[in-house]
Amino acid sequence: MNREKSKIVPVTLARTLGVWEVTLLGVGALLGGGIFTLLGHAAGLSGGGLILAILLGALISFLNLNSYVALATTFPVAGGGYHWVRDGLGDLNGFLSGWFSWMARSVACSLYAVSFGLFAVELVFSLLGASSLGFSPQAWKLIFAVSVIIIFGLINYRGVALSGKIGGYISITIIAILLLYIIFGLRKIAAAPELFSMNFSPFLPLGLGGVLQAAGLFYIAFEGSEIQAQSGEEAKDPARTLKIGLFSSWLIVSLLYILISLVIIGATSNA
Repeated sequence: MNREKSKIVPVTLARTLGVWEVTLLGVGALLGGGIFTLLGHAAGLSGGGLILAILLGALISFLNLNSYVALATTFPVAGGGYHWVRDGLGDLNGFLSGWFSWMARSVACSLYAVSFGLFAVELVFSLLGASSLGFSPQAWKLIFAVSVIIIFGLINYRGVALSGKIGGYISITIIAILLLYIIFGLRKIAAAPELFSMNFSPFLPLGLGGVLQAAGLFYIAFEGSEIQAQSGEEAKDPARTLKIGLFSSWLIVSLLYILISLVIIGATSNA
């Protein structure tokens, strides 16, 4: 009796992400909660040295970025770091790496959701003056945070094509808002140069230690590059797409952080 040998067909993800999508994915991941939650705390630690802290954090992350580029373009598979550790150090280490990565991403997403809840409450109730319907601000923060988790969870469930497209639109919107903020801030600096000089004196209120602490915060923000590296199986021509996307997003975000830090310190009035 003849039996047909069953053929094992490998299951792979659709390659739908181009350079543009991977770059915007990185911009969104690198900005994330860093620009809205870490920047103020970093400014308090480093004062006028905030720019130095960002440059140091960006430099350290650039060294790390080269490892991501080398591994992601050599092994363009879904899962990224999990596969690299498993293949190099064995199944147990791969298992631990995968779970630690999953937990870290969960914490990061929680940070972003909480940040969204804080800003949403300020926008809706403080700036727009909407009715709270009897709920406390804390309750609304929780409602907004849980809602955004559910919405983006459903978007990601639909697939990378939709999530990548929506994520790209959101990244472009954030960049546009930040550019407007930078433009208005630079105009204020040009109109009041004495304020700029006063805000940068003393340059390092907490010394070099404050700069190093702030740089550590920005290194955390730049860790979003791993999300791009994990999209290797979904990228078109991954060797080219991931390399350009990773370096381009790093450069864009570094410049944004530097310009925003200049505006935050130089254009802020204590009056």
